[in-house]
Amino acid sequence: MRRPFAAVVTALALMVCVRASANARELSLEDRLEAQAAIERVYYSHQVGTTKPFEEAVPRQLLEKKVSTYLKQSAALDQYWRTPVTGEMLARELERIARGTRMPERLPELFAALDDDPVLVQECLVRPALVDRLARSFYAFDGRLHATSKREADSLREALATGALDPSKDHPRRTEVEVVEDAPGGRSRADTGIRDPSRVDEEMGTRNRLTLSPAEFTRWRDHLRRSAGEVTTIGEDRDAFRVRVLLDDAGPGIRVAEYRFEKMPWDEWWAEVSSRLNGASIATGALPVVSLPDRFGAARPAWTPGGPNEGSESGTADNVCTDDAWDNGSMDDLPHPRSHHTVVWTGSVMVVWGGLINSNYSPFNTGGRYDPATDTWTPTSTVGAPSPRYFHTAVWTGSRMVAWGGYDDITGMACVTGGRYDPATDTWTPTSTVGAPSPRYGHTAVWTGNRNLMVVWGGADPIAATKVDTGGRYNPATDTWTPTSTVGAPSARSSHTTVWTGSLMRW
Repeated sequence: MRRPFAAVVTALALMVCVRASANARELSLEDRLEAQAAIERVYYSHQVGTTKPFEEAVPRQLLEKKVSTYLKQSAALDQYWRTPVTGEMLARELERIARGTRMPERLPELFAALDDDPVLVQECLVRPALVDRLARSFYAFDGRLHATSKREADSLREALATGALDPSKDHPRRTEVEVVEDAPGGRSRADTGIRDPSRVDEEMGTRNRLTLSPAEFTRWRDHLRRSAGEVTTIGEDRDAFRVRVLLDDAGPGIRVAEYRFEKMPWDEWWAEVSSRLNGASIATGALPVVSLPDRFGAARPAWTPGGPNEGSESGTADNVCTDDAWDNGSMDDLPHPRSHHTVVWTGSVMVVWGGLINSNYSPFNTGGRYDPATDTWTPTSTVGAPSPRYFHTAVWTGSRMVAWGGYDDITGMACVTGGRYDPATDTWTPTSTVGAPSPRYGHTAVWTGNRNLMVVWGGADPIAATKVDTGGRYNPATDTWTPTSTVGAPSARSSHTTVWTGSLMRW
């Protein structure tokens, strides 16, 4: 039955009024601070090993910084990339979070802390996750902001193409990679990126080997197999521009020279521009949704080889585009693939840090925080972070992650340094080296709980070419080290295991 035209007009007018009324509801700074405090209380209530009252652990200054950051990131999206955050975007992000959550029992708890108010949920829980991911993604591929690095890459590519630069010669930006095809059904050391620093001399000739599956190898070969020395077009990822030159494809594998030009890191750029952004100008963008999602963690469509998106850059079914629709995804800021990194669980977020690039054995000093409640990754700051490394250790103290030791493949030395990372403030503080154990990798570390000590023991030093039977107790509150006794200690060893029993460390 057809509705009368007047009734249709009345209904549409009512919908417009409702939307206008809902969108007219603006949140004050105090509203946002109160909502942020409610969110932080939920996360803090689940944090492992807490010892401080909430008000001391999460002071008002921290709440103000978090609110200011997401408002300024919203302003940056509008000012730099002409992408103001709309109610439709927030609604789609809320759908993604509800669908993708890995903690369906905790998301309703966060909603309840915000009085199940859709506007507060979208503006104070959803907006921060959305704008951080979008701003970082736009920044990563903004040609204007990375023009200097791009010009350097263009200049080097021109030098290679004209013969002014010999791709077989050493260059500060050059890395040589041997790309080989894995045997069918087989696995090699290079598949997993496993590399023992104690065998540096033995492995020096193959340290930059990349072993690919037959399909992946074919794609590499078809892309690079031209006359030796021909320069490819400039490639780009989130962090750098790269130029590749095929050196040799006479054997079963191919040798490639790669030149990498790092982009300005987000942290450096954000520190420069954030003070000039006006977050106070951001208007509420929440849509007048009738109710919040009541079903969480719905299964995602599985991707299988030969499926509709095989051969796409992402290889996932989530990236099918539809007209005038948002599917924000959750993996934009997933840390770069790596091995021999560390992971700690805070009770609320997982923190990944350090490790090794499998393709060329270059270590990282980057990482990411993963919030399973909202299925969201956020990069860890690199400001003040320890030097790149792998085979290090990390423990969770109840308020900080302490990373220490490890192996730096660039310098060829074990590390005596470390850092304390606060996931609440996304900041690093170095650990003291006074009284610290000797440089090592492949050691173990445990956190003693109420004794407030990290105990490090064992490991190996590639320079001395020896394993060690020494260790140290580190107090992060005082930033001090005390040696462990060697009387009755086990024989020297590395790549061992240890556990904390509640009163003793056992191996």
